Amino acid sequence: MRLLGLELKRVLKTRLTWILLLGAVICSVLFAYIPTTFMYYTDNNGQTLEGVSVIRCYKEIREEISGEVTPEKIQYAIETVQEILRENGVKDIYELPSDVYKEKYLPYAPLIKSVLEVNVNPVTGMEPEIMDLNPGNAKDFYEDSLEKLISLIKMEQPNSDMAQKDAIEKFSNVPKPFYYYSGITADAMDYQPLLLFIIMLCCSIIAAPIFSSDYQTEADSILRCTKYGRNRLAVTKILSAFLISGVAFTICALIWILVTNSLFGWESLQTSIQMLFSINILVPWTVGQMQWILIIVSGILLSAMLSFVLFLSSICKTQVASLTGTLVTCILPIFLPAILPGSIGSWVHSIWPSGGLALQNSILYDFAGFDYLNIGSFSIWVPYAVIIVAIIQIPLFLSLTVYSYN
Repeated sequence: MRLLGLELKRVLKTRLTWILLLGAVICSVLFAYIPTTFMYYTDNNGQTLEGVSVIRCYKEIREEISGEVTPEKIQYAIETVQEILRENGVKDIYELPSDVYKEKYLPYAPLIKSVLEVNVNPVTGMEPEIMDLNPGNAKDFYEDSLEKLISLIKMEQPNSDMAQKDAIEKFSNVPKPFYYYSGITADAMDYQPLLLFIIMLCCSIIAAPIFSSDYQTEADSILRCTKYGRNRLAVTKILSAFLISGVAFTICALIWILVTNSLFGWESLQTSIQMLFSINILVPWTVGQMQWILIIVSGILLSAMLSFVLFLSSICKTQVASLTGTLVTCILPIFLPAILPGSIGSWVHSIWPSGGLALQNSILYDFAGFDYLNIGSFSIWVPYAVIIVAIIQIPLFLSLTVYSYN
């Protein structure tokens, strides 16, 4: 314990460590607050509402559709919006007068969005006109959503029967009817992967010189001659990096969840993730469950990344080399999808240490997608592959780190 305390003190006494930790905490608050600044609403009195006031306003006007998304609610929403369009002599909601749009359409917007998505033309990818919707078909909304999923997965995975069967089975197990409560937005959820990326970057930079700093100052030559200067010291250094990163990750993740949900409302955590992003998402979770699962999974991915960074640190002779390798490992997955073809990009994304914590290719969007890794007739969903590979990488890279240090 004394050795661990000394190692923690050595890492924490550097100014850069505290700057990075403080920056991560500040980002946790900012990334929870920033999505509220995108929200504007002008009421009937001409007063412009912003931020949290808009969130409260939406909760009031959408109270009627809160709770279970039943076929009856969907049918009523379609009939109401179609009547509004007929009364105003227009075919598109964006042609409605501003006050009519806000007062009469916005309360039903989430339901109409979902119905239009389910009825997208599979050939052209175009949404139908609202006036072309048949309110009587609302009773088949969930059956139609399954048919939509089947057509999508066949287009995404045309050569893999296993992937098609797996996706259909997953979607069939999603609880229905869906639930919707006004509050948290997709924009707000998008900031969680961004925060997790920032935390990974900060923790990786802190861990990068753990071993290489001793090589650079040649202190390792002295430390290796001591009683506990090899295996025990290597394990102690690893524990210090994981302890500092683990505490920072937990604090920042909890701050984001507490601030975000306090601003947008805890009730909206009961919303089905399908009502927030896309009807065809395969996971059977609510928004609240998704938040916590992302934290747990990201903790595993961060551990894999730290394990790799510590391995880099153990083989690099200077801090510059280990830090450069760390930054390249963290940032490169952001650009890989634009560089590599689809299937190769998915494979690299799945095995890259920081792949699941990239920005537009984060584990959140993996859970929202239909990407599968195919090996012959065998298929595995990409988020599962990312998690399994990360679990394998942790003991592998940690063992290599101790071996390399010795």
